[in-house]
Amino acid sequence: MRKIDELFGFKVLHNQEEKNYEIFDVPIFPQETIQSKRLYSEIERYNFLTRDVNFPLKLDITERVVEVEKKVIEFFSMRDLFNVIERDKNRFINTDTFLKVNLVYENKKSILTIIYYTISSEGTTEISSLDNLQDFIFITFNKKKFTKKFITPRSSKYGCVCNDIVNIPLIPLLWLDYDSNNNLKYFEHFELIEEDQNLPF
Repeated sequence: MRKIDELFGFKVLHNQEEKNYEIFDVPIFPQETIQSKRLYSEIERYNFLTRDVNFPLKLDITERVVEVEKKVIEFFSMRDLFNVIERDKNRFINTDTFLKVNLVYENKKSILTIIYYTISSEGTTEISSLDNLQDFIFITFNKKKFTKKFITPRSSKYGCVCNDIVNIPLIPLLWLDYDSNNNLKYFEHFELIEEDQNLPF
């Protein structure tokens, strides 16, 4: 059964069978409106609270910076993004680590940054509360540097296809989860993006 609701001024389709939500007409950038920032904030709170974490806490912060080639960026997918993240999986096994993703177009280069936040008693950044954490990790995307190159649908033999990376500004904090063999689990958020694309290839 599907039900149309409203959340912070956005229409929401609740698929009760698949237990997920589809939110309509959300701006590309979380900071664009008060409503979009509130919505994004609530999604992040929900994601964070799937773990039993107490405040105050300390964080170790690690970044992976990747330059994505010009010929690749237009077809960069969620799977490609996961493959970048997967390079770092071994360093975060048996830790409570979540990530955020940033992307800018600067000096004619596409720069992708994966920011890892590991909760550690020896961390150098102290966070007093969940509100404090959300303010600290919030990324204000520079609209001028997140150019039309990233958000213009690409053309293909299948018609006009939206570029996966248009979703990057709206990717909330994501925990790194592993299976019993220490393989990094694919993010459900990425799966939902891929399902929404509904590509025939």
